[in-house]
Amino acid sequence: MKRTVRFITTVLVLLTLLLSLIPQVGLAAPKEGNTGQGPKIKFKDIEKNWAKDYIEQLTAAGIFQGVKEDLFAPDDSVESVQVLVMLVRALGLEEKAIQYQQDKETVRNMSNVPAWARGYVRVALEEGLITEPELGKLRPGQKATRLDVAQYISRLFEGDDWLGDFTLPDLRDLNDLPDNLKGYVTLVVQKGIMIGTPDGRWLPYDLVNRGQMAKILSLILSRLATGAQQQQTELYGEVVGVQLGSSKEDPSVTVKTKQDTYTYTISDECIIYVDGKRADLKDLEAGQRVRLVVTRKSGLVEVVYIRAENQAEKKLTVEGTISTLALGQGSAITVNTKNGSETTFLVTDKTVIILDGREVFLSDLKLGQEVTVVGIEEDKAIWAIEIAAESDQKEISGKVTAIVTRQKPSLSLEDNQGQSYTFRITARTKICLNGKTTVLEELQPKDQVRVWALDDEALQIEAEREEPKEEEVEGKITALVLGKNPAVSIRTAAGRQYTYNVTNDTRIWLDDKVSTLDALKVGWEVELKVVGDKAVAVWAESPDYDSERTVEGKLVQVKLGSQITVSIEDEDGCVCEYQVDEKVNCFFGEQKTTLDELKVGLEVKLTVRGGIVYEIRAED
Repeated sequence: MKRTVRFITTVLVLLTLLLSLIPQVGLAAPKEGNTGQGPKIKFKDIEKNWAKDYIEQLTAAGIFQGVKEDLFAPDDSVESVQVLVMLVRALGLEEKAIQYQQDKETVRNMSNVPAWARGYVRVALEEGLITEPELGKLRPGQKATRLDVAQYISRLFEGDDWLGDFTLPDLRDLNDLPDNLKGYVTLVVQKGIMIGTPDGRWLPYDLVNRGQMAKILSLILSRLATGAQQQQTELYGEVVGVQLGSSKEDPSVTVKTKQDTYTYTISDECIIYVDGKRADLKDLEAGQRVRLVVTRKSGLVEVVYIRAENQAEKKLTVEGTISTLALGQGSAITVNTKNGSETTFLVTDKTVIILDGREVFLSDLKLGQEVTVVGIEEDKAIWAIEIAAESDQKEISGKVTAIVTRQKPSLSLEDNQGQSYTFRITARTKICLNGKTTVLEELQPKDQVRVWALDDEALQIEAEREEPKEEEVEGKITALVLGKNPAVSIRTAAGRQYTYNVTNDTRIWLDDKVSTLDALKVGWEVELKVVGDKAVAVWAESPDYDSERTVEGKLVQVKLGSQITVSIEDEDGCVCEYQVDEKVNCFFGEQKTTLDELKVGLEVKLTVRGGIVYEIRAED
């Protein structure tokens, strides 16, 4: 028995020693070998589908998912809720959506949305992709039409409202659409996202299938990261280096873009294409044009999709200015060179268009811009591979002349030479007033501004406004506004009319005692301390009603009854009401008359004692 125990103990010790010599594959070690060649096509129903490339790209990015592990169902219709979920993922806001999923407010306000999508739809609502009325009409299983998708997509580019010389083609099935819906269609057509059929139909109420949605998303993915604070999901550039991976380093690729040079780790599951064919990491070479899809999860940044192309041997490069832009069906760009020749390039959804270092749509370019176009001649046409343009950057200082805050926000100014400029205000525009961040609505005509712009788009506005000084004003009260927005209007001795807002901080005194605005009367003399259009302090004195006095003006009203009153308007336009003694003496000229015989419009002189009218003398 003891020998058996010793034998078992010896075996266990030997096994422990052997196991300690085996590499610990469970630890995160640098990747080696053919890492990066990617998995086989996991969806068996997309191998021959026209949208295969788009589907692989979007599923690699984690924006699209299959209906089953091995099925994508490219011809199945997408639901409106599913479209919103995809757009939230494309914006990089999935983590926020997941945090919202079990939130009580989400559950309460999204009861008509499938439970799995509620957090995503809440984010979509916050981002303005869907409106409250549209959310109220959402139904489980509701299929998305082309018009639905156009609305959601258009709102991603809401700040980009320039239509240039583009006119919506004569799409014969859009005549019955309201103008605001036509606007959504215009935007997606002009950007080449959803252009319609060659025979002139746009089919607004056709359903969108999953393959079509994959293409739509791939077209907008690289254009979403327009701000410095936004992280790119997709980027385009030229390969400058490839690291295959070793025991010490992960495989990586270094790409030079128009903005900078970046190096990214390559995922184990990365899908790689070179010249349209599946390839391995070792097939990537410096000098290739490349498009990467990058994911960011829990701080880990990896390339999950690479499409590279070797540079064409017979490339045509043309530099000049844009003379013609054709958008929508048959997109094209014509470049006028310095020697006066013109070259027209056809533009496809594979053409890479760069403006100021960021990827844009053809519609974002403008006539007259400096541009370099690289293309190849094929089938008796020249096809654009890459278009690179630079905006006209300018810095203008002047005085604000006009501000538009609705529909198409803009700011107009006049510089010191009298030259006028108008700039578009977009989501990228940063505005400061007296050194503090603000919004367009807070700016005013006559503000001094400095504008940094690309073409007619204002990127930054720094405004300065002289702070109002404290002033003292004297006059007679002509109007009092009580209630929600209290104010006092006065007329000065010089005949000038001013209105000042009264706030909770305004201090009011009447006869040297603290009082309130409703205790004052029209016609009283007041002194005000003001800053800008705000009354800081008001001092008033009630008239001495005990002594006898006369008041002159035009009779504007007579009230008879248990309490008799008359109202007169003085030369300053102030209307005051006075209580009349029941035994009042009335005269018209030198002839005695009665109060009810006096007509409105007569010039009158009132004798007032103790606030009561005892005599009225009237004349024509």
